[in-house]
Amino acid sequence: MGIRLRLVAAHAEVRDILRAEGLEKRVGYFGPRVSVADVIDEFHGSKETEIPATLITPVK
Repeated sequence: MGIRLRLVAAHAEVRDILRAEGLEKRVGYFGPRVSVADVIDEFHGSKETEIPATLITPVK
């Protein structure tokens, strides 16, 4: 069990900083075209192609 974190509509500078910190490897793709609606559709299983994401586990 864990928490799934998804980032949507992040601005270019923010995406660059988060990628530099390695966050995209932990939470999955967060490109400029990922919207809240996309993530909700994915959650409900109505999206034909899932946006890659990973399950977040606590860092100890």
